[in-house]
Amino acid sequence: MAVSINNLRTEVYKYLNESSNSTLGQLPNGQGGTTVTGDNVVKDWIIEGINALCRSCVFYPVVATINVPSQSAAAPITSAASITPNGAQLWYPMDVYVGNTRLTHASEQSIRANDMAYKATAATIESAIKYWYRQDNYRVAVYPYNNTASPVALTVHGAGVPPVPATDDAADYSFIPDDLMKQLVASYVAMMLVFKNTDDPSVAQRAFWGNQYNEGRMNLWQRLDANLRLANQPFSMPPIQVPQR
Repeated sequence: MAVSINNLRTEVYKYLNESSNSTLGQLPNGQGGTTVTGDNVVKDWIIEGINALCRSCVFYPVVATINVPSQSAAAPITSAASITPNGAQLWYPMDVYVGNTRLTHASEQSIRANDMAYKATAATIESAIKYWYRQDNYRVAVYPYNNTASPVALTVHGAGVPPVPATDDAADYSFIPDDLMKQLVASYVAMMLVFKNTDDPSVAQRAFWGNQYNEGRMNLWQRLDANLRLANQPFSMPPIQVPQR
């Protein structure tokens, strides 16, 4: 089964006891009093809530091709030449291949400890590249660096966020059960709409949806494979901080 943006939008309005033509989500766009329709604002927050799930407590696998330029060690993960599923985004690389050869993951600190001149250590052929590391959260780097005459294509497997459906009617979101998707995403959007309308006492009283969203994220995080929650893995941090007793 799967749900669409329209399914999720309907669920949001049901949560807040609003009609489909509600102005609850309407926002000024900063251009002379012109407003953005409530349905469009709700859609933006639906996508935001789904992406937040995939960045905090749901593993959504993607595969990207990233080209490391000649005379370079790193490339941004946002520069993917291709990605599967089409239109998805990669946010956390986990495995890197050059052709069919899997590179060994290492920290930049360990590479530096074994080769103080690692920034100048070059690979003149693709097969000489043996390791990969994360320079920061947005780049994947290789060692030795690419000193071939052309870009080196890396196949990067990792955690990502799903593509936005082609239409609001397309039932494309299927990475968690439908009922859970509706509950959590509708909770997130309802929470955001309540925050927007806190100057309206009748709406502010409905602010409990944020708790349901965060509790749901924690439940999903706790069900992840333990390896994904280890240090230096994509979900090492829980979605919300649990107070220490």
